[in-house]
Amino acid sequence: MLIRFNISNYLSFDEQQSLNMISGLSESHPNHTRSFDPIKVLRLSAIYGANASGKSNLMKAMASMKALVSNNVPILPDRYFRPKPENRDKPSLFEVEIELNGKMYSYGFEIIISKREIMDEWLYELHPDADSTIIFQRTGARVEHPFAGAEGNRLNVYAEDAEEQKGRLFLNIVGSRTRNKDSELKVFGDVKRWFDDKLVVLDTNLPFIPSRFLDDDYFARLNKVMASFGTGINEIGYEASNGLDTIIPGELLDQMKKDLLDGRANGLGMRSQNNYASFVDYRVSLSDDGTLKFDEIVFKHRGNTVYHSEEESDGTRKLFTLMSNLLIDDDDVTFLMDELDSRLHPKMTYHLVDLFLGNRDSYRKQLIFTTHESYLMDFGLLRRDEIWFTDKDGDGATSLYSLEEFNVRIDRRIEKAYREGRYGGTPVFSTIYSPRENP
Repeated sequence: MLIRFNISNYLSFDEQQSLNMISGLSESHPNHTRSFDPIKVLRLSAIYGANASGKSNLMKAMASMKALVSNNVPILPDRYFRPKPENRDKPSLFEVEIELNGKMYSYGFEIIISKREIMDEWLYELHPDADSTIIFQRTGARVEHPFAGAEGNRLNVYAEDAEEQKGRLFLNIVGSRTRNKDSELKVFGDVKRWFDDKLVVLDTNLPFIPSRFLDDDYFARLNKVMASFGTGINEIGYEASNGLDTIIPGELLDQMKKDLLDGRANGLGMRSQNNYASFVDYRVSLSDDGTLKFDEIVFKHRGNTVYHSEEESDGTRKLFTLMSNLLIDDDDVTFLMDELDSRLHPKMTYHLVDLFLGNRDSYRKQLIFTTHESYLMDFGLLRRDEIWFTDKDGDGATSLYSLEEFNVRIDRRIEKAYREGRYGGTPVFSTIYSPRENP
């Protein structure tokens, strides 16, 4: 789980800002936290702010860190805090504190984005009552670590690779090559795989790719949840889709068949299990005669009228994707979602958040999202420390702060106070021009 994220000198972030997932003084909704002695970690953070206040930039910062760690995807060279030209040559900070397999770690790096040059990088194991334990620290091209023997020699070889690739993270180099569960270097692979698999950026504008194989049990659970949203959909499931094999290129069909026979997923997002594979809105399997069989996800409405995915509204498709990730799968995942409320009715957004926080299968999941939906500002739904704001100063720099800092009474009408601008994060309109006036 994510404990803290620190960022500086990236897009609208100048000085260091922190998203802190450690619970504050609030004692309400104890089920919204996960205990890791001696701290409790929040399962949700809702980030509010005016347009262009920097809340989406926070999501981009975490996504950029994930991309660089996982796939060595470079950060674009102009993504430093440009209102200060001197920041072009200053390092940018990206750092996370995470809980992983019952232990806590701090991993981060400083990089001069304009030059794609790693200045510092570190990984520590954190201890509640003792000094942190260094796993490695990189300063410029030099990597220091406490490992000895064969494992130490391996790290030294990897360190030579880091010297030759100043823009590539040491964790990416070592974590990509560490697979042995018994190795002392296993921690490198574990932390990298947290970025690979456990930090998930949800983009409902993209085609739905299942996060797991969609079996009958999956749809039974999904339909039970879907019924509570009042969309008029009775059932979601698979039905045979005929003719799809006539429009898919032959070489792609051959690759699908090979992957099914091999029992593995391919680069198209197919996920295999028991001679089936799922990708986008389809399930693929092999018939007895060796031909491919396609089943499509369909939506059955009242009266059993069948609709295909593309016939459903944007809101319904988004809800399907969100439920599939947030409410059905029970993995230990931290989800990032920009504009959770877009294309959803306020009551539907409220219900979705309420179900997520009350779902026992989601107890180890986290949801961090941006929103404009003040309807969620309800102490019956959220805690003070789960509500965050972004605001910009006169220089265009984003500040990030929690409602916990205001020590608001539990009986206060927080939504009304927010709309009145008492906590910042709301737009200020100019009266220089009025569209009602004649030119």
